[in-house]
Amino acid sequence: MKINDEKRAATIFIVAQTAIVRADLESVLKAIDRFVVTGSAAEMPPAPTRFSAGQIIDVILVNIERENDFYNLLEFLSEGAPEEIDFPAVVALFPPELQSSEPLAKALKSGVRGVLPHNASADEISAAVNSAHAGLLSFTPDMAEVFLSLLAETDSGGGAIENNGRVFEDEMIETLTPREAEILGMLGEGASNKSIAYQLNISEHTVKFHVASIFAKLGVNTRTEAVMRGLRNNLILL
Repeated sequence: MKINDEKRAATIFIVAQTAIVRADLESVLKAIDRFVVTGSAAEMPPAPTRFSAGQIIDVILVNIERENDFYNLLEFLSEGAPEEIDFPAVVALFPPELQSSEPLAKALKSGVRGVLPHNASADEISAAVNSAHAGLLSFTPDMAEVFLSLLAETDSGGGAIENNGRVFEDEMIETLTPREAEILGMLGEGASNKSIAYQLNISEHTVKFHVASIFAKLGVNTRTEAVMRGLRNNLILL
């Protein structure tokens, strides 16, 4: 749990190509007292600094209409956040043609925390946004089956996990230090660098150093990947 999350509403930025869809999503979220919609845009910005200009964004809700929108999202996530801000969680609404294992795997590896179909209900969207804000992954049952089949395919291949062209064997994961294991568990709870630093009484710079070391040892590039890999190898329990 992030420090002081319970003291303020979750702030959400909406990205959708058409004004009607943006208005529909905004009405869904505004119906929830703990959500505040801070703005919207027709497409993903070229850099995450768009969201750090004087405001805190907890979750970005993205409606993907075309394949190009999907790759714009991946590019946005690959840029990462400036070191001085915490990167927002992302929930994406997928069209039918992208609801398969390959796009889902790419989304998860890039750090997307919630994946829903375009026809998701208001309750499903609200639940996914709330889960993303808490640092959890969320899917509809159908997409969860795709995700589980993806893991099954990975397991049947001898435990190898492909990550940006590299392959890592589960048994070859380098041992984490006790402090790294502790921080990995906190990442699994959705804690930000600032929150971890506060709870452990260390500097944010030290937290960033530990997180970088965790990523290197686990062979991952995002927090979501680190948590998933930690769960798969019994390094953390949620």
